[in-house]
Amino acid sequence: MNQTKMQLYELSPEEFKAEIINEFNLGLDNLYEKLKVQEEIKWISRQEAAEKLGVSFVTLNKWNHKGILHAYKIGGKVLYKHTDVQDKLSNH
Repeated sequence: MNQTKMQLYELSPEEFKAEIINEFNLGLDNLYEKLKVQEEIKWISRQEAAEKLGVSFVTLNKWNHKGILHAYKIGGKVLYKHTDVQDKLSNH
């Protein structure tokens, strides 16, 4: 039989409010850390990637579908991580 344990705590309204605010702030901190990581990524356009790699847009598209160089669609634009393009240049 599946039993669920329930714990009850006596909290004043102020303590309850403080707990909610604390949990909310922890969630915001986690979200901020995730967004901060995304901000550190340098993105380059499809045009820049094609020029750096010396290939056409068609080749970039094929590489994306084959998993060779992943393209990201952000805000309606196709972008590449600068580090991914640099890695491809190093291995090319």
